[in-house]
Amino acid sequence: MATGTNDHSSTANSFGDQQGISSSTPASINYVIIANQLEDKLATHRALVSLLQAAGAWSALGSLTTAASTPGQLQLLPTKLLLLEHAEKLVVALSLRRAHLKYGGILEAAIALVLAGRRRRAKEEGGRGGGSSSASTSFLDDDQSHLTAQDLFYREVSRIEELFWALVELEREQALYGSGAGVGGQKNAANNSSSSQHSATALVLSVTDLFTAAFADVCLYRAANGATYAAAALATADYVPWASAEHVAGVRETLHAQFELLLKVAAVDRFVQHSYMPEMMEGGDGSGGGKYGLLATKMVELADILLDSYASQLAAIDGCGEVAEEDDDDEDGGMEGGQVSTEEKVVALRAAFARTRTACLTPLLRLKQYERAASLAEKYEDFEVLIRICEELGNEEQLQAYAARFAAKGFSERLFEWYLREGKQGRMLAGSGVVGRGGGGRGGDATATTTTTSPTSQRLSEFLSKHESLNWLHQIHLGAYREAATTLSKLATVEEQLPARRKTLLSLGKLCLIASGSTGSTLNTPENYGHFDERLKLLQLQEGLSEAVLRRKGLHRETLQVLTPEQLVEVLTYSEGVNEGGDLGPNEEVANFVAALEVTDLLARQSSQATVQTAAQLVLKIWRRAFLKDEYVFLN
Repeated sequence: MATGTNDHSSTANSFGDQQGISSSTPASINYVIIANQLEDKLATHRALVSLLQAAGAWSALGSLTTAASTPGQLQLLPTKLLLLEHAEKLVVALSLRRAHLKYGGILEAAIALVLAGRRRRAKEEGGRGGGSSSASTSFLDDDQSHLTAQDLFYREVSRIEELFWALVELEREQALYGSGAGVGGQKNAANNSSSSQHSATALVLSVTDLFTAAFADVCLYRAANGATYAAAALATADYVPWASAEHVAGVRETLHAQFELLLKVAAVDRFVQHSYMPEMMEGGDGSGGGKYGLLATKMVELADILLDSYASQLAAIDGCGEVAEEDDDDEDGGMEGGQVSTEEKVVALRAAFARTRTACLTPLLRLKQYERAASLAEKYEDFEVLIRICEELGNEEQLQAYAARFAAKGFSERLFEWYLREGKQGRMLAGSGVVGRGGGGRGGDATATTTTTSPTSQRLSEFLSKHESLNWLHQIHLGAYREAATTLSKLATVEEQLPARRKTLLSLGKLCLIASGSTGSTLNTPENYGHFDERLKLLQLQEGLSEAVLRRKGLHRETLQVLTPEQLVEVLTYSEGVNEGGDLGPNEEVANFVAALEVTDLLARQSSQATVQTAAQLVLKIWRRAFLKDEYVFLN
């Protein structure tokens, strides 16, 4: 990776000179002075916290009203949280200050943008206030003082986030106008396109280094000092880290913007249009210094920082137990009525986290960076990405390891859902994990069989209990033939469209019942052979309907659905609008009435009172129609 890194850093070092900003001033002295001042500020912050703790005031700290991420609104935030934010900004400032030695040109150009923006806003505020703005006067006085641009910038650590927006603005200018675009300078349209592209790529990689280094230091600080600020759990989902007045979305939005710029220079879409070339990933020596290998490394580092910003916020919300509802009753003037509930905000935050996680991991999969993508997917629990990686690599062993590792978090259920969605039911059933099976064959008793199943198989059984169209296959695989017969019986009952499918389900169910070794003595249940035989007989009677009988009712065999017993009797005995004898022979008419009586007999065998009454009514209907078939002329 050394080759790629050296290339982009050397290009980045010349960026300040391209902007007309010299980085060869007595910066070494300034560097030490400002760095020492920042160290002193951080030490003072620690001393303040220690003093508050020693005096017993730390535990009594409450909340402060601050500007919310939504314009015109206010929010209550724990004082400890604000102190933590101040400490983090000091850590970021120190990280950026150290980076001046390597990326001085870029940072000085960004600082110039920040100060220019502050100067512009100060003048605007002064104009609106009639020139009486103290902020405007203070800034303009300082601008004319002996302080350098770095002095002016680093003295206001609380506004450090402005630098990250300036860095993104620099990158966008470079991508839009080329390397000759200075801060406020003329656009050099004559730049060589390839040189400009190389310069823009180098700038994006360098700024990514600045982002990741700064926020990685923040993560380390949180890990080392998290216990101190443990009581600063967020009570709502309103808080966005480092929200600024100029950019409402805060620093997190700059991380999103930086990741998008990184994807742009990586040209992932163009990569997938070509064949996969390992040397572009790992470099000729396998060191990982290939073009896409370097870019993928930067993607992982930045994505980790971005996703951690969501994960830490969600962890803080989850850590505070029940979500507080105090904001709903807030009576300060900044809050408006009809706000979205806190629970809905948390749901929205989780959804945003899931979308961002997908956006960060998908490009790595396109670049075939499976190991890097898996590391992030494991850390931030993107189960679908882990499943896709294992499936693409054919790593069944790793898939089972994930199922065991994330068992309590529903990995197996997500895996089964993915199989169903992708149409890979066979893969799902093949991985049911049956270890051994006892003798459940014909003549045996399924309840006496010994079947050892893996935890994955047990979870599959629970999952398929809601998907009975597949559950019977899994039950057969486990040797649970009696349960499979019950499932098939239920499926046959709800199958009302296709008679052939119902017949198949009933036939399979009867075979499962035979395989279970059941005696078939229990009446009116799937454990009784007659339960299947009676319904199969009804289907046989429906199949036996002649074309002439179907035509009398305007039916067509190709579109004929499963007929209920009442409908079957109606079709068999229907004669309205048909001349005596009709287009049926006398023998067929008699056979149809006999078949109708057989239907009522099958219906009467069921034990429920309703079916017995229905059968009796159908018998009367059949005989009434039979008597009406003749005109009884001889009685005249």
